[in-house]
Parts: sequence; C-alpha cells; structure tokens
Amino acid sequence: MIAEVANHLWQSTVFAVVVGLLTLAFRKNRAQVRYWLWLAASVKFLIPFSLLMSLGYDLLGRLAAGKVATEIAAPALSGTIVKITQPFPDTMTVVPAARHATNWIPIVILGVWACGFAAVVLTRFRAWLRFRAALRASTPIDIQGRVSVRSSAGLLEPGVVGFLRPIVLLPEGILKILTRPQMEAVIAHELSHARRRDNLTAAIHMIVEAVFWFYPVVWWIGARLLEERERACDESVLVLGGEPREYADAILNVCKHCVKSPVVCVSGIIGSDLKRRIVYIMARHIGQGLTPGRKLLLGGAPAVAIAIPLALGMTGFASKGGTQDAEAGNGRLPSFETASIKPDKWYEPLAAGRLLPGMPLAGVRLSGGNFIATTIVTAMIMDAYGQYARSLSPNQVLGGPAWIRTDFYEINAKVNDSTVNGEWKNLPYDKRWDQAMLMLRSLLVNRFKLRIKHETKVLPVYELVLAKNGPKITEDKTDDRPCRMTGLDPEPGLDVKSCDFSNFLGLISIDPELRSRVLVDKTGLHGRYSFRFHWTPKRPPGMPMPATVGQSNHSAPPPESSGPSLFTALREQLGLTVQSTTAPVDIIVIEHIEKPTEN
Repeated sequence: MIAEVANHLWQSTVFAVVVGLLTLAFRKNRAQVRYWLWLAASVKFLIPFSLLMSLGYDLLGRLAAGKVATEIAAPALSGTIVKITQPFPDTMTVVPAARHATNWIPIVILGVWACGFAAVVLTRFRAWLRFRAALRASTPIDIQGRVSVRSSAGLLEPGVVGFLRPIVLLPEGILKILTRPQMEAVIAHELSHARRRDNLTAAIHMIVEAVFWFYPVVWWIGARLLEERERACDESVLVLGGEPREYADAILNVCKHCVKSPVVCVSGIIGSDLKRRIVYIMARHIGQGLTPGRKLLLGGAPAVAIAIPLALGMTGFASKGGTQDAEAGNGRLPSFETASIKPDKWYEPLAAGRLLPGMPLAGVRLSGGNFIATTIVTAMIMDAYGQYARSLSPNQVLGGPAWIRTDFYEINAKVNDSTVNGEWKNLPYDKRWDQAMLMLRSLLVNRFKLRIKHETKVLPVYELVLAKNGPKITEDKTDDRPCRMTGLDPEPGLDVKSCDFSNFLGLISIDPELRSRVLVDKTGLHGRYSFRFHWTPKRPPGMPMPATVGQSNHSAPPPESSGPSLFTALREQLGLTVQSTTAPVDIIVIEHIEKPTEN
C-alpha cells in the first residue's frame, strides 16, 4: 500500500510540474486560465493514473470480447476431489515462509495519517460552523441583483457563502467605511466569485488537502489557486468598468477593518499577495484572451493526460494476451492425442447441491496416459490454470455464462503413447499431472473456444500460519514410501502417511470454509509428514465429503456434529491458525467461451 501511495504521489507531482510549466506559457493570459490549470493539478491527486490504465485495459477487453460478467462465482466442485486416489510424489517443492508477525509500521503510519486527516477536517468544520452562524444571524441589505446580499455582525470580511444558491455576506458597518463606488467594486468582486462557483472548486481542493495533508505540494497548489482566483476576480471587476483607484482603496479599507486572516472555506476579497494585487489593479492589468493556437494547446493538454494512461492500459492488455491464452492458441502447449467431450446430465443434481443414491463421485483423474474428467467447466479452468494439488479458488475465476458452473461434461482424453513411454516414464506423478493440466488448458482453448485475461486484484485471503506454541506435527523421516492419504472409517477425516504438506492442503481446500477465499500457506512446513486429521467439513445439504473419496457409492453423509470444524481441527490437532487478511491475487476473467460440439 505504501508503494502504491508513493507511486501516485510522484506521478501527481510530475503532473503538477507540467501544469506549472503551462501556467508560465499562459502567464500573459487571463488569470482564470491559470486557475483552471492549477485546479486540474489538484484534482489529479484524487485520480490515480492506475485507475485510468485499468479503464483502458477493460475498455479494450470489452471491445474485443463484449460484455464480461463480474459476479464472483459460487463455490464449484473442485477438480482436486479425486486426485487422492492416485499415487503422490515423494517430494514436492513448497516455498518456506517465516512465522507470521504483526507488521506495526503500516498501522502506525495509518494512525498518524488519520490524526492529520481528522485535524484538517475539524478545522474546516469549525470554520463552516462559524459562517453558518453568521449567515443565520445576518439581515438582508436592499441591493438589487441576482445574488442575495446580507449583512452580518459576526463577519470579519466580505465573502460568498454557499454552492448552489450563493449569498454575499458583508460585515456589519462596512457601508460606513466605504464610499459608494468602493462598495460597488467590493460587491462586483464577490459576485464574480459567485458566478465562477469558486466555493465549489475551493471545496474540491479542501478535500485534496484533507486526504494529502502530509504532502507540501498540495498546500503549494492551494496557494496558487488562491492567488489566481483573486486575480481573476480583480480582472473581472476591471473589465466591468471599475475604477482602479476606487477598487484598490476599497481593498485597503477592508483590510484595515478586518484585522484577522480570511477563512479558506469562503471566497472573500482578501487573499494572496496583497501588494502584487494592488500593483496589478493600479496598472489596470487585464490578461489577454486566448488565441486559437492557445485554445488548442489548452484543450489538448488534458486530452493527452487522459489518453496516455488509457493507451498504456490497452497496451498492457495486449501484452498480456488478454483476448486468448496465447501459448495455447499458438500451439506452444502440449495437447492430448485424442479427446472426447460429452455432456453428462447425470450430475446435474450435484451442481444444485443434491446427491442421489448410488451417484459416483465426480472429478478428474489421470491414470497412465488416460485423462478422465466428469465435472463442470469452471472446475476444469481452476485445475488447468492452477498447480498440482492446489487448483484455483472459485473466487479467482470470474465472468462467463451460467452454464459453466452448472453443466457437467464427461471428457475422455488420451496422451500420446510416445510421450507416456518417453518423457513421462521417469517423471513423478505431480509432474505428469502438471503436464496433463497444460493439455487440458489447450483443450479448453481449442474445443471450448476459451478466451481469458489475467488481472491482479487485492482480495480477502486466508493465511495459514503457525500457532503461538508452534506445530503439533513433526517431520516423518522414517517412511520413504509414496504419499498416501485415505479416509478414516467411519468418522470423517484423513489418515496422512509420508506426505508433503502441500498435498494435504490441496485436499482440505475443497472444504467450503476455505473455498470462499484463496488459501496462502505461510507455515514454513516443507517436509514430509504423517498424521491423522479428524474434522467435519461444512457443506451444502447432500454434498459429498472428502473422507468418502475413493468409494463408488455414497449414502447420506454423517451429521455435522460428528467432528470439529476445519479451523478448530487445524488449531487443536496440527497447531496451525487461519488468519483473515488481504493480498494481491491472480484473477482469471473469462471473456469468451462456447459449448463444445459432442464427439
């Protein structure tokens, strides 16, 4: 988060520098031109370039593939559900992780920012309350005009209050210190503020100052806005025929009457460099109008500022191969020698959360060179773009029509014999499985016409970390046989023998308690372990349980109360804790997919 904020600040600073150079180019023109330039620099702090790049990325994706659904998929039947019927490798690589510890630096930084934000907001709020009270206590002055003019005893200087229906407030007794021409000049100045909606634009910058109170550039931009705002109103008074001498005397008399500084939430007559203003007024300095060339430059600058990040976003889309899986589309991925795809109506009740008596368990499996799958398309995508024993979470697959989450397909595919007897011969099972998933990815692209794009989003995740007293399982160095995981009978659970910890996580990840989020392993357990794990998975009514994997038929599942919940079992039996947090997660967005033809 700190890196993203720093990146946004330097980009906004560069934008402000460019605006500063433009104001130099327009220094002989009207002050209102420079005012709007500085306001653009202020608003830029509220609009990260990354947002515009994201819009460009999404825009090109929509043009290429039409509407992309953004609803998060409901938990789907995982393709990992039958993997445990196959032999497991002797070893697998898991990235070790340090024990979880609370990082207090971001918390402290956020706390300091919140205190500064609250202080700025409170200061503005108190000023607003003061002028609200002055407005309520004011009395109308009989001056004809489009804007109401009122007198208030609690006001220090003339000012304009309100956004939609602005009111000019004058300090009580100001008529006694100003001549009629001076009074007309002061009112003309305030009416210029009202006509320009300066209170609204000032409020926008006050939001920027509150959010980025710690950044000096923001306050420097505020000073430039105040200076150009007052000069713009001065020019307006002079254009309307105001006498420079009378107008300058009016400002000086108001300054003598108002001994305190003006309040920033109200557009007044005092502000910026008073000496310079008087010099400009006495010289009757009125900026030049815009020539056609300067109008083109002024209009083109914001267009370029918006177009550049949009173009970068589109370029990023194209570079990621957003309209297709580039490797599969170009034939760079391995593929099955033959593949048969047929709809399987038998499993429709399973997609609706109902299990029929005698229904075999659905899933995917690899036996020798034969790949067999009976599952929904979403589960295929989760496996094809995941890793062995760790398919993607349903939350990582977005978009696509409803049928990819409800319609079951039966796939019977065969790997080329020369591959099975050649490069696959000495590969451990997990490596062969990963190769088969690349073939499945190729099948999805070529037969289902799948087109996807990858995005990175910060999502809620589960971090699996060591509990306070450390793990309750020890590495098994005596059993050198392949990993075995079998269901406990009759209670729900697993008997794990000499398995890499990632094998175990791949299986329990089908539990709905974990399927709702992405599971991130930060335990640092990278050895082989043997243990018994007893828990009752939460499930929709009628859904099968992991403990029954490998059986051909299933009766009604055991009651929910037959064992502890998954999180409780992890803590009590393994010494592990599941923590909720957020982290960047790779997301697959389905841009296009078609139902395959049967064969």
